Amino acid sequence: MWALWIAVVAAALISFYALLPNSNVNAVPPDMPAALAGDMASYREQLENYVFSHHTAGGAVPQSDFAHIGNWNYTSTRWQNYVNNGIVVVYPAAGGPPLPAGFLGALLQQAGYSVEAGSVLNKQIVNPQNTGGNVVLPVGMPPLTDGTPVWIAQVF
Repeated sequence: MWALWIAVVAAALISFYALLPNSNVNAVPPDMPAALAGDMASYREQLENYVFSHHTAGGAVPQSDFAHIGNWNYTSTRWQNYVNNGIVVVYPAAGGPPLPAGFLGALLQQAGYSVEAGSVLNKQIVNPQNTGGNVVLPVGMPPLTDGTPVWIAQVF
């Protein structure tokens, strides 16, 4: 009987110390640039699916039109879009929270270092990994400041 009581007390003490708030202080913080690049990829994919099904979509498509209701995803206000003749462009929302350092690198990695992702320079998408030329942003798109990360796609 004494052995059982000792085992119960030992288990209680071990559980108590294991659940102290400081037990996860040394945990590695999440990779926010990679998480946000994945968030942008999810937003872009949902928009691509919508534009593929709605060929007449154009301009800035409200997220309520293409976000899946009840999906695990989100209603992200972090991204904006522009659609022109089947070309989809996703970029950070104006006035949104600043992107963390390293976001562009994470975006390029998420995009597989494709010419479709990069930063804006003189209305073109510049990708430091791309040596074959830059992708021009669609005509009629709202002006973006140089250095803004963008991800473009040709849906149809």
